[in-house]
Amino acid sequence: MDDKNIYSGHRKRMTERFLKYPDSLSEHEVLEIMLYSALPRKDTNPLAHKLLAVFGSLENVLGADAAVLKSVDGVGDKVCLSLKLYARVGNILSEKKSVKKEKFVYLKMKEQLIRELGELSEERFFLYLLDEKSVILTRLCFSAGRQEEVFIDPKELAKSVVVLRPKRAVAIHNHLSGNPAPSLKDDETTEKLYKLLALHGVELSDHIIVSGGRAFSYHYSDKLEQIKQR
Repeated sequence: MDDKNIYSGHRKRMTERFLKYPDSLSEHEVLEIMLYSALPRKDTNPLAHKLLAVFGSLENVLGADAAVLKSVDGVGDKVCLSLKLYARVGNILSEKKSVKKEKFVYLKMKEQLIRELGELSEERFFLYLLDEKSVILTRLCFSAGRQEEVFIDPKELAKSVVVLRPKRAVAIHNHLSGNPAPSLKDDETTEKLYKLLALHGVELSDHIIVSGGRAFSYHYSDKLEQIKQR
């Protein structure tokens, strides 16, 4: 069997093992797989061992400067780029985890929402997806258009719900009229959204309207409860 087939079979076994049992791989095996894309026709095992011998750990390999990496025999531009890319992805994920998770509390966020939405020149509709403790998972924007025209894409909403698995949601939009009082269309939109979210097991906790330096809350006005009782 030629070297190409040997490497191909080994790579297939390694990738299958990684996909099934990712925790079973040692540092040098993980590094070996990381080098596959940069060295598609070479056995990456020796280079993985060499890098770990030089730097001491996978963390140190990924944290090394590009110039230092390229000083190791066998590390060219492609390998260096691949390793630094993995390092950057790891840093991005680490930075996101370290960011303090913010809870959605209407009374605390009210003034911020008034400032943010009060500066908009067109009507926008946002949906905050929250976990069981009301921690914000993401903020979706569903519309931008004429006054009082709101469109919620059920497919986009469903996709976000499947990925993030929220327990609650808060809808927020602005009026351009200067009056935050809800219209009949707002009531209809709130009811439709409540039913749509309920299909996915998500509770609509509030619908907030911002306009003219003021805010209206369906929850605190009891209008949301009335809609849910229908």
